[in-house]
Amino acid sequence: MTKETVPSYASVGQQTHGQEPIDRTYSDHPLYPNGIHARTGRPLLPPIRALDVAAKIFGQPLPAEILEVERVIPPNLDWNDLRQTGWGVIFPEDIDPKVEEALSELLKYREAAARGPMFKRFDYPAGASARQFLAQFEVGPEVIDPEIVPYYLLIVGSPEEIPFSFQYQLGTARGVGRLHFEVPEDYRRYARQLVLAETQGVQRPRVVTFFGVEQDPTTHRSVAQLVAPLAERLIRQAEGWGVRTWIRGDATKERLGKILSGEDTPGLLVTTSHGVGYDSDDSLQLSRQGALLCRDKLGAEKGPALVSSEELLCGADIPPAADLQGLFAFLFACYSAGTPQLNDFVHENGPEKIADHDFVARLPQRLLRQGALGVIGHVDRAWTCTFSWTEGGGQVNTLETVLLQLLRGHRAGHAMSFFGHRYAELATQLTEAWENSRQGKVSVQDGADFLAWLWTAHNDARNMVLLGDPAARRVEVEP
Repeated sequence: MTKETVPSYASVGQQTHGQEPIDRTYSDHPLYPNGIHARTGRPLLPPIRALDVAAKIFGQPLPAEILEVERVIPPNLDWNDLRQTGWGVIFPEDIDPKVEEALSELLKYREAAARGPMFKRFDYPAGASARQFLAQFEVGPEVIDPEIVPYYLLIVGSPEEIPFSFQYQLGTARGVGRLHFEVPEDYRRYARQLVLAETQGVQRPRVVTFFGVEQDPTTHRSVAQLVAPLAERLIRQAEGWGVRTWIRGDATKERLGKILSGEDTPGLLVTTSHGVGYDSDDSLQLSRQGALLCRDKLGAEKGPALVSSEELLCGADIPPAADLQGLFAFLFACYSAGTPQLNDFVHENGPEKIADHDFVARLPQRLLRQGALGVIGHVDRAWTCTFSWTEGGGQVNTLETVLLQLLRGHRAGHAMSFFGHRYAELATQLTEAWENSRQGKVSVQDGADFLAWLWTAHNDARNMVLLGDPAARRVEVEP
């Protein structure tokens, strides 16, 4: 077979990497899913060959949401000045008045910063896509006019009320975050601590802490191809910041508990581990789905085993007195931000029911309640293609850019836009590959493996979301 090449994805703000062969590179290189089933101790999914995925999706109609994604070139704005970018909040039409009242301090604070006219309050029309929502204001998906629809948009409510898909689509071009708590008082607590953090500054140490569990081939890749290169790059580029790593045998639940107790809490925390999953009829799913598994081995000698609470870092493990004010956290794990009702990744069984309904994970909810400014995590299963494009090694440019934006005091929603750019870039390449297959320019044997790889990487990039106010940023105490 003649070896062909296709462009690698563009790493935002960095030189594009070299060309990548589409034959053996993708067909023989498996897709590694993250996640462990809590009741069996087995992987949620085994490694899957790209060709096996391609057999399920090749030749089917391309979803409309992919056709609508465009690479956005934003206008020349100061992303930190809300008077230029605007700030808006999107509530469900039937929002509990107690929730809106609980957020009143944050809403007034943002309205003052945006100088009135650039502050907007929206009601979400039930069932609307991002395109339909924007069409109400005669705004297309590629247009950013902050005087009509602000750049920073905070979604308030559960993903049952305002779907994850709406957040994905809106976040391609804008800085978008979500807040959802079970009780109004937690909204009030988050709003109070965020306003204090920005008006009075925080004294959180200028330290980036990496916590990397290594227990199997998937998490080995996370430590070797995500933690190691990111830590090295931040040591060089994050001026004035220290870098601390807890990996392998040092990445224990006890250690992570201390990191999140308030005393050893850094300014930025990056964790890589399996997130545990439960069946939809399991009574523990809502409280523990996406909890971080801190087991150092998966029982290779004795076989898979039930995951115990002593090995899981759950929301309930964060002390109610923990002071996490000023923390940003990036949790790379399955379900670390939330769980959809149906999975977003095609495999041998096709779409399957994961939960009775969409929901936000309890661990990031607890971190935000205790003062964290924002939590970046994954909805549904996480895959190593987030940082590992081929067997040749990790490509962490996008992740590096996002973290550096946060460390330099930029707003979280703008930092997250680099994930949106990656999603849009992958969608563009996926559309091209799909059209080539439909037109007979590439055969299943020669190109479907790459098509399947793009499909998985595209969904994986899309499902990385921000929980918290997208305008949140680190403001340090003046010396």
